[in-house]
Amino acid sequence: PTEEEAEFLTSRRDKVSSLAQWVTEAVMIQNQKGNLKTPEPILSRCFQVIGEGLMGFGHARKISQMPFPFPFAQMLTVALVGVSMIVPFAVDAFTKGRVLTPILSFLVTLGYWGVNQIAVELENPFGGDANDLPLAEVHNDFVQLIEDLSLEIPKKCRDPEEQAEMDLRRIEDKVWARRRRTDRSIGMS
Repeated sequence: PTEEEAEFLTSRRDKVSSLAQWVTEAVMIQNQKGNLKTPEPILSRCFQVIGEGLMGFGHARKISQMPFPFPFAQMLTVALVGVSMIVPFAVDAFTKGRVLTPILSFLVTLGYWGVNQIAVELENPFGGDANDLPLAEVHNDFVQLIEDLSLEIPKKCRDPEEQAEMDLRRIEDKVWARRRRTDRSIGMS
């Protein structure tokens, strides 16, 4: 972006929507000028994908910005402490064993606290913790994929002789692979 665009983006509260608007406007302007030789249904689908991306971003933002209700979290903690105190008596009433009671009590209590910790981690999957989604890596992989696809030479643009050689090599490889399979199957029987 230009220095002016970068300054504008830093002042915006919603940078993603601003960028999506810029892309949409740029595509519309280029289409009206006749610089895009894209059929209208495909162009419409491009706008639809941009809209779906904005919708997905909005959902992700809701998840990351909506805090879990604090009173509910406190009640869960109180309930877990209560369960931790009651479980040994309940397990003892069922097992009547000196060895099995503490082991089962520990495992059941550990299980409930573990499920609570998993819920806490899932509460906000975005961020930099070890258990958070690797959004930066996923984004970088996607950008690399787009760059690779944009640099790939389409089949129609290749030199016809080069394309013929590539097709011939591919056919020869298939024929040799088939012969090897046939030779192995004959040798085995």
